[in-house]
Amino acid sequence: MSLLGRRRVIQDYLAGALWVLPTLAVVVFLLAGAALSSVEVDAGSPLAKLALQGTADARSLLIAVSSTMITVTGLVFALTIVACRSPPASTRRGCCATSCATGAPSWC
Repeated sequence: MSLLGRRRVIQDYLAGALWVLPTLAVVVFLLAGAALSSVEVDAGSPLAKLALQGTADARSLLIAVSSTMITVTGLVFALTIVACRSPPASTRRGCCATSCATGAPSWC
């Protein structure tokens, strides 16, 4: 296999893999957090209003971020369960017609 063929196989794999983008986002944000934590903010700077002033500010920010993540995760989980339990719209009519003829249980 040529180098171009191997590159195409790797690109196709990475395009379909679900772990690539979240992993890349985590790495980017960890690097951004490390870089931003080393920035010194002067008291008179407009950025001083955005900077965390103590442990209480950091704790409130952590609570806000974690509660948002839990809410979004719960919503995605609930929508996934609903989507998995409902039949596809394209097969709904055929399913009803077939199940009425055979007497098998149907989604309708």
